[in-house]
Amino acid sequence: MSAIPTAKPEERPLFSFGVIADVQWADTDDGSNYDKTVMRRYRGAFRTLERAVGWWNLLLEPPTFIAQLGDIIDGVNVDLGQSDSALEAALAALRCAPCPAVSIVGNHELYNFDRAQLARASGEGAWLKHGDKEFHSFAPAAGWRVVVLDPYQLALIGHAQDDPRRLAAVDLIGRENPSVDPSGAGGEWFKDVTGYNRRFVPYNGGLGGEQLTWLRAELAAAAAASERVVIMCHVILHPKACGGGTMVWDYPEALEVRDTSRLTLTLTLTLALALTPTLTLTLTLTLTLTLTLTLTLTR
Repeated sequence: MSAIPTAKPEERPLFSFGVIADVQWADTDDGSNYDKTVMRRYRGAFRTLERAVGWWNLLLEPPTFIAQLGDIIDGVNVDLGQSDSALEAALAALRCAPCPAVSIVGNHELYNFDRAQLARASGEGAWLKHGDKEFHSFAPAAGWRVVVLDPYQLALIGHAQDDPRRLAAVDLIGRENPSVDPSGAGGEWFKDVTGYNRRFVPYNGGLGGEQLTWLRAELAAAAAASERVVIMCHVILHPKACGGGTMVWDYPEALEVRDTSRLTLTLTLTLALALTPTLTLTLTLTLTLTLTLTLTLTR
């Protein structure tokens, strides 16, 4: 394979980044999702990850970073007893990329590990760089800010049973969708919910008040500095990017924060869960396969 050329020197971008989402790999035969509507090519997904890394290595100028938007392993690894080995294999493949990866926690990671276990399994500081509050920001280039959100701060998964964030999630789900068992494991999830209320299910989560306050401050600081912003999140933040069932629980509050920030440009980069993997940029692409691409941003 030949190297892939970059832009002409006079058109050199400020930065570029690769995106990969919903790898959901496991060392097992092909299967399907929970409701048998989507085929899962578990081993093929790992080969897709390797091909993506190989493609990034062919670029004459490597990306600034790789956005790994979550669900790099599949929940089936729990039953296989392969959670640790699957995660290490995936991260080892990702480490072969020509630039660092920024990894976001997805629901399938939290099926395999709680947050403390995930920090240990992925290597302290290698993935969970901010304890169990994985929302942070960084500047890939002058005039740009990348905001990374943690959509499972309020969640039925990943937290200790007595964690206030889990208890708040139990209370919220109990009000909005009482058909869901507080454990997150049982119940007829969609029996009594319609429209956008279908988001109140265990595989989604919420940003929570602390993170929303932080996000408001981040976007205000970016606006004051005339920065452009890229927002990255595992779960969709806008109903027009999905059918309503794979959204952050408190998406209205998140959109209100974004829309009142007075930013000149905001790109929101999300993936839906494995049910409807979606990348949201200035347009919405709905895919059924693992998504790999490189985005180049210019002034």
